[in-house]
Amino acid sequence: LALAKLMEAEGLELSVALSFHTCGCNVGDSCSIPLPRWVEEACEKDPDLMYTDENGHRSGEYLSLGADLVPALGGRTPVECYA
Repeated sequence: LALAKLMEAEGLELSVALSFHTCGCNVGDSCSIPLPRWVEEACEKDPDLMYTDENGHRSGEYLSLGADLVPALGGRTPVECYA
């Protein structure tokens, strides 16, 4: 919060981007940022939280949009984790 207040005092705006997907799994990615461990643990308990295509293949890279309202992340939904 101190950074946000300092930026506001200087007339600057702060934009925050939160996501539930990994970085570094695609060709050309120069970094590797996994899902937070607590998200991975929730997905190990309930694999249906992960995106699954029409052929039944699960992606370990990001959560399904269908999980948006499921309170599986420490009792919170992914949407609530942003609040």
